[in-house]
Amino acid sequence: MINLVGSLAGLGLGLGLVALLDYRDKGLRSEDDVLTVLQLPVLAAIPVIWGAEPRRRFGWRRRKGR
Repeated sequence: MINLVGSLAGLGLGLGLVALLDYRDKGLRSEDDVLTVLQLPVLAAIPVIWGAEPRRRFGWRRRKGR
């Protein structure tokens, strides 16, 4: 019983710490963040490139003619 309570408390503390660190993160995550904070124009944005695994997982196929 003591091991179970300790494990659950450790798991809860770890998840709480991760949530707190993510909440306090001041990183720039979008184009709007860059425009607001730096007040500079965005020269380029890097698109998300999906590899073969997400395509298989979600069943995405390439269109013919591309």
